[in-house]
Amino acid sequence: NNDIRWVLNTLQMRRKASTKLCYDDVKKQGAGGKDVDLSPFTAADMLLGPFCSDRHLNERINLMFQDADLMPLFIQENYVNMKPTAAAQDEAKRLDLLSAAADCIASNDHANTKVRSAMQWGLMPFANFCSVHAASLMTGRREAFGLFPNERNFQRFPAWLGKNSSAGKGRRLLGELHAHAAGASHFTADRQGLRPAYLP
Repeated sequence: NNDIRWVLNTLQMRRKASTKLCYDDVKKQGAGGKDVDLSPFTAADMLLGPFCSDRHLNERINLMFQDADLMPLFIQENYVNMKPTAAAQDEAKRLDLLSAAADCIASNDHANTKVRSAMQWGLMPFANFCSVHAASLMTGRREAFGLFPNERNFQRFPAWLGKNSSAGKGRRLLGELHAHAAGASHFTADRQGLRPAYLP
């Protein structure tokens, strides 16, 4: 993991600041000086897990920036399976927290749409904060509901990505079919009308 290069870089940077190096100086810097890339699964565990409340807000937002496009999808996919510690055993409180988290996820989606379509990059921190807030509401332990056969009790990969890919493939095939059918003289439907008018 490039640890030797990191050590050499750190020593070169220290050399520019001072000519001597003490054990206490190195101990102060510690291993916290190295940035570590986390997988989205690990970041989702850290955001939704029971010890999330021990983390500072800036640390949670930085976890969202591990992959700012993928992390909101991880939160959206997995927040329903969390049993929030704030709700304890109260199912009505759990539903209230689920509702509030869903509102936060909707706000994140709306802000992300503005970021991507209108290039309003200033909304990116707000969008990530909305996901962090949703995760904070649902912080607790994860439970598998048994909706998927042989489901293990860990964070699931966002299913939206697969569904979006399948929908894109369907649109592409429909476009190809429309291009082939448009050559026929008796064909009158446009691309949107092809499927309901001609396909079973």
